[in-house]
Amino acid sequence: MSAFGTARFRATAVESLLTGTSFYSSYIQTYIDRDVTDMIPGVDKLLYADFIRAAACRVGQMLNIHDIAQDVGVSDDTAKRWLTVMEKSEIIFLSAPILKQSAQAHR
Repeated sequence: MSAFGTARFRATAVESLLTGTSFYSSYIQTYIDRDVTDMIPGVDKLLYADFIRAAACRVGQMLNIHDIAQDVGVSDDTAKRWLTVMEKSEIIFLSAPILKQSAQAHR
């Protein structure tokens, strides 16, 4: 591959990365503007976006609502309501943990 081809490949890769980031940013903004404001009138849109990010950082972990609420600066009750909204709009899916005992019982 020539030097020109390598530079062009890198530029294309960077452009697609930026476009992807822009896509998800636009998706979240549209989700908040259209869906969340209908479900939670008067919601602080920036705070809710921070809440989504804080929840996303904990994917695959045991859910600790208090920690998410504390990171964002909202009450635990608000965090519970916002998680319910995210669940109803199918942004998140909560699953029960798989315990060793129950896995052994199914064998």
